[in-house]
Amino acid sequence: MFDAFVALFGGFAGIVAYSRTDKGGTAIPGVAIATALMPPLCTAGYGLANLDPKFFFGALYLFFLNSIFISLATVVTVRYLKYPKKVFVDPRKERRVKWYITLFVVITIIPSIFMAYRVAMRSYFTTNAVTFIAENFDFENTRVISRHIEYHPGDTSIIDLTLFGDPIDEELISVLRRRMANYGLKNTRLVINQRDGEGVGLDDWRTELLTTSLRSDIMEELFDRNEERISRQQEQIRSLQENLNQYVLLDQLSGEVFREINVQYPEVDGFSLGRMVYHKGEGFPRDTLVTALVTLSDDAFGRRETFERWLKVRLNKEEIRYVYFQQ
Repeated sequence: MFDAFVALFGGFAGIVAYSRTDKGGTAIPGVAIATALMPPLCTAGYGLANLDPKFFFGALYLFFLNSIFISLATVVTVRYLKYPKKVFVDPRKERRVKWYITLFVVITIIPSIFMAYRVAMRSYFTTNAVTFIAENFDFENTRVISRHIEYHPGDTSIIDLTLFGDPIDEELISVLRRRMANYGLKNTRLVINQRDGEGVGLDDWRTELLTTSLRSDIMEELFDRNEERISRQQEQIRSLQENLNQYVLLDQLSGEVFREINVQYPEVDGFSLGRMVYHKGEGFPRDTLVTALVTLSDDAFGRRETFERWLKVRLNKEEIRYVYFQQ
């Protein structure tokens, strides 16, 4: 039924394209209609080649269903555009033809509606079952290693779970079964297969499934741990690289700024920049600040305030610590 909407819109595209005065080619309507008709024919060919009647007849039915919807879209559009109707000489024959067409359309569509309903209900049931498992089987020492969901319309559906770890008691299982009604799983049987750490309680195929699942879980856990460790190491490398870049930048700036200072402040004999960590005492956070080490030839440096304001502007830093030395 859902695929029929593709045919319906393809039919609309085809008749609209053919009804235009400017035809503009047949590529668009051809592709639109072929999208609805080619896949069923290909599937029918696959079923015929493999002698699978379920595939063959199911695909043929879908082909006829899509053809009906393409025709329906064409008829609706033609009536809307008020094209001339075919006139029957015999009114009884006209009624009989219309009745046959209507009957054929109804007979073709009814199974698709039924199948669409079953598909929707199966999807609804599966979604509810997955939600029920995810929300109610999240135990600390027990995990679900496999699940098998069977939907049987009109009969009892089945949720088959295989658990590994600490066994859950019958009382908790009864509580879980009562909770199923809250998830729309009323006519559903919950089957729980348990295996403890000693390997008791499962047949051979479940044991093999358990071994495969555990191997997969171990590999996944190792992969996650490695990814986490690599991520931490990359973060540390980025942090160290940023710190190194800052030190290199300050080292380069020291030489450039000192050449400018020599011209403007001859009293300064030596100059160096660095990042230093300052501790203000217990209970106070430490701070890392840019520190300027300045060597003076004369203790009477009258332009100290001007020098400090200039250096802040030159380095684009609001806070700089200064340490002065006498030559």
